[in-house]
Amino acid sequence: ENQRNLLAEIARSEGKPEKVVEKMVEGRLRKFFNETCLLNQAYLIHEGDEATPTVAKVLKQQGTKMGADEPLELTSFHCFRLGEKSTG
Repeated sequence: ENQRNLLAEIARSEGKPEKVVEKMVEGRLRKFFNETCLLNQAYLIHEGDEATPTVAKVLKQQGTKMGADEPLELTSFHCFRLGEKSTG
């Protein structure tokens, strides 16, 4: 909620009309979550012409291909950032 309020204030300070502010906030929040939540991020090792799937969609598809009785679940991951040295 704090992030939503902050984004609304930023939009208002940019002189945006009040009726546009909420749509801007929703769009910016969606972009934020798509970039920071692993399951919402684009799966980068993707082949084909169709739209790049999210990590969640790839997990679901792979579970179906494997004949899993339950959905695949992500239990751990490693985060690498371009330009940063690995520690450990």
